[in-house]
Amino acid sequence: MTPFLIQQFREEDPFEPLRRNSATKEQFAVACYQKVDGLRVLQYLKSETTKTIRNDELRLLEFLDHHKNIIPEKILEPILKEKQTPANIQQLTEQGFDRCPIVLLDAIRNYLMTIEVGFQRFDLGNGS
Repeated sequence: MTPFLIQQFREEDPFEPLRRNSATKEQFAVACYQKVDGLRVLQYLKSETTKTIRNDELRLLEFLDHHKNIIPEKILEPILKEKQTPANIQQLTEQGFDRCPIVLLDAIRNYLMTIEVGFQRFDLGNGS
């Protein structure tokens, strides 16, 4: 993301002023959150999206495939136990989100929400 920020802020190192003006790591983190706000993240994501030819459906499949190995086991356990993984998610590459059955879209949404809740619980428990 740094090359994008250099271009956006027209600074050689957009983080250097933050480092100089932050006495602690916590202050630096807050300054980074303020400088790289939601709008900047959205702009970055849009700029990166235009560099690829993959569609949203393929990105979702790649995301799920990539994260199956790094999502902590404590998070995956309830998902696997409740069998919330959409069995026919591969339909997405053939049909696309706009022609996909509502039932499948709902299953995908529920699956992603389950993962998000698991991450929140894992994070709130400080990884334990």
